[in-house]
Amino acid sequence: MRAQIQEFLDTWGTGCRPGSQACLKDYRTDSAPMPATASCPRQREGGRSLAASTIIWRTAQACGINPEVILVTLQKEQGLITASSSRLTGDAYAWAMGYGCPDGTNCDQQFAGFDTQVYQAAAQWKRYMNEPFSFSILAGVTNTITHAPDPACGSQQVYVENRATAALYNYTPYVPTDAAIKGDFTGCNAYGAGNLRFYQYYRAWFG
Repeated sequence: MRAQIQEFLDTWGTGCRPGSQACLKDYRTDSAPMPATASCPRQREGGRSLAASTIIWRTAQACGINPEVILVTLQKEQGLITASSSRLTGDAYAWAMGYGCPDGTNCDQQFAGFDTQVYQAAAQWKRYMNEPFSFSILAGVTNTITHAPDPACGSQQVYVENRATAALYNYTPYVPTDAAIKGDFTGCNAYGAGNLRFYQYYRAWFG
């Protein structure tokens, strides 16, 4: 499976030119060993200068997360699957999954780094699914989900079918506006675009 992840990165990174950082298909970094936890029940092996595909695969295995979700989130948050040239920056890798970066505040530096981002995001998704009543958006019921952090942007009633979908909305707690669905990502429309992009990339890449 690691080989399939690498093949995916190679395919979508065809023609990529490195910027201040390498293309994701060629990116390597150290990875910390992680013990088994309630969220990630399998120990994750660490290593020096590991390929991004190896980190993604080992994290998916440790936490019981579909690696496709990690790949789509890397694109949704920082565009790293297809990024090239000037878009390949240290910050893009430092906050690859958008974890620890709540809207309206600075990112939490303890979660900086590609390896940490991938692992902590995967562990958080499992927490959402393992402890569903600890979070605001629930599966199997209709939820009021806002369009943006500003209440003036409005909200929408959304029936969330399962825990996986609830996890995605808890991770990015905004529903796209009609304007965002039509391609307008300005103002209030920008926030829900994250979940819209997730849907669009996942459907295009994995059906």
